[in-house]
Amino acid sequence: MDGALAVLPVRDETVIRLVLPGIPTAWQRDGRRIITPKDKTKKQFVSTYTHTETRNRQADLRQDAYDQMAGRAPFTGPIDLRYGAFMPVPPSWSNAKRRRAMADEIRPTTRPDFDNLMKMVDALKGIVWVDDTQATDVFFWKRYTDRPRVVIEIRPINLSQQGILT
Repeated sequence: MDGALAVLPVRDETVIRLVLPGIPTAWQRDGRRIITPKDKTKKQFVSTYTHTETRNRQADLRQDAYDQMAGRAPFTGPIDLRYGAFMPVPPSWSNAKRRRAMADEIRPTTRPDFDNLMKMVDALKGIVWVDDTQATDVFFWKRYTDRPRVVIEIRPINLSQQGILT
């Protein structure tokens, strides 16, 4: 079922489609640690860092985006952003419940929540778009699947072709 829901067929070379295999994970909050300088005349300070798992997922997403953009400049106008999080069915579920989930009769209403999943698109700044403020049309969904992954599609919006600005 998730194939039909995933993404509309790509027919336009300006559509960027990114697939990040694996279980969709939320952007982890930055960690903080207290640093005590060796020089005793200096004060302790707090250092902020991005967790390794988040940093690695961002790097994978950025690399895929660079490859898809193939040297093109980032989009500068309004964009349509579609984000699909395909979650694994919990292994503890019965076969009957698993079948219902795969038939889209049960949807994932557990963590991670959509806003923490969507934060991953921040990694695309400067590669696919100038800034994520350009996302004017956003569609997000979570579904169960036997192939966990994240699918992100970005396409520029041509307002004059849509009849909005005529």
